[in-house]
Amino acid sequence: MDYSNNRHPGGMKTPTLWSWVALTILMLAMAGCGGGGSSSVSGSNENPLAAECAPGDDSTAAECGTLFVGLTDADGDFLSYTVDVVSLELEKANGATIELLPNSTRLDFAQYVELTEFFTAAMVPPGVYVAGNITLDYSSAEVSVEADGAAKDAVVVDAAGNALEQSTLRIMLSDRDQLAITRGRPALLTVDFDLAASHVVDIDPLPAIATAEPFIVAEVDPVDEKDIRV
Repeated sequence: MDYSNNRHPGGMKTPTLWSWVALTILMLAMAGCGGGGSSSVSGSNENPLAAECAPGDDSTAAECGTLFVGLTDADGDFLSYTVDVVSLELEKANGATIELLPNSTRLDFAQYVELTEFFTAAMVPPGVYVAGNITLDYSSAEVSVEADGAAKDAVVVDAAGNALEQSTLRIMLSDRDQLAITRGRPALLTVDFDLAASHVVDIDPLPAIATAEPFIVAEVDPVDEKDIRV
């Protein structure tokens, strides 16, 4: 499935994320029913110890919750902001973490102003998650801003003026938005990478300079008016 294409011919509406959630759950359920001929469902043969969710181990999938992650951005002056997302993890109150991203993914955050991108889906151990981290690699970043009506290349720097190479941003969840993962049920988390609020841009130098002040907002089961791209 090509997650990058949200254009549909003939005026068709972009599908809602929850329709794809339902489809993904169905596919996971079908996968769980196949290839399991050697397992036993007899009560007398069951392990008396309850199984625990182990992400990546299909035999424990029934003990996990399914988390769908979307990405979005607030409106700003960036025409492009392409970086590599190398890690996305969630954290419980006790400090335990779970990695959600199996592979590095290259994204242009400036394209998500009018929509929410379906980013990844993962099996997650049940529990309450209170924070997270997203790590971005800027070593081959492609960033441009609008200057006098034209595109101008920009470099992203930290508060000390050093060009960013790799940056880990903290994702904080408010008390009302703490992410509760329940066995056998899907949940939706949207991460808003607010480019306008997280950068101070100086368009005079060549290239332009964007000083990063990372600001990440995450919402649980958000209700908004943006289109969903899958």
